[in-house]
Amino acid sequence: LGLVGSEMCIRDREVMQAPLVPNFWRAPIDNDNGGGMPRRQGIWKDAGNERTLKSVTMVRMHEKVVKVVVAMSLDKVNSSLATNYTVFGNGDVVVDYNFVAGNGLPDLPRVGMQMQITDQFDQMQWFGCGPHETYWDRHMGSAVGMYEKSVKNYFYQYVRPQESNNHWGTQWAQLTNSSGKGIMISSEDALNFSAWPYTMDDLQTAKHINELPERNLITVNIDHLQMGVGGDDSWSHKAQPHTEFRIPAQNYRYSFRIGPAGSPGSYRLPKF
Repeated sequence: LGLVGSEMCIRDREVMQAPLVPNFWRAPIDNDNGGGMPRRQGIWKDAGNERTLKSVTMVRMHEKVVKVVVAMSLDKVNSSLATNYTVFGNGDVVVDYNFVAGNGLPDLPRVGMQMQITDQFDQMQWFGCGPHETYWDRHMGSAVGMYEKSVKNYFYQYVRPQESNNHWGTQWAQLTNSSGKGIMISSEDALNFSAWPYTMDDLQTAKHINELPERNLITVNIDHLQMGVGGDDSWSHKAQPHTEFRIPAQNYRYSFRIGPAGSPGSYRLPKF
């Protein structure tokens, strides 16, 4: 695994189709629509896209370690985000995400990052809750273990497309091709992780599963938090997640590693 400019490559073959970017939104689920989430929390929908780059600095930490510090303002929500990318000579990239919230903002649907990779990396393996999708308030019926699925074949097709396939409590996940080459994502803290054969815009604009397009990409979500799914009912304020499963607008920080696909025991972050 290596970096060429802003691209991530494996033996000179491009992995990424769209860069790693901040994301604070989810394609509304039925309970979100019934409980008024898009109206109440809609300011976060484009908060990650409407960002202004403030500075980029590079520091050589070691002969084979470089840190790139990217500072940006999130203009729509009057907040800021700093992302540090520590690039190691072995191909590992450790991302440190530091979000500083503005004042008077509603709860966030999500705190995380999103990227897109080519669809050849369709084989997903993860260690965490499974085997079905799990969320902050929907994981007690799962078992912690190692699971393997096809991103395309495993994607859960709700009648009306929406957020899907999240995995709560993920310690590591990898996406590989038929030759076993690919990337591993890991953290010392549990992540929310998901991979879709669609874009998020596909999921929130299609009205029925037959409207979902064929894509040659995989959207990868690497999240610190995603709010719960709620559902005491699906048509009133009771459709919201309970208070303890919401994400207040405050400062958040988390880290994760992206590196070459490898053995399940190699998920811990390099020390630096």
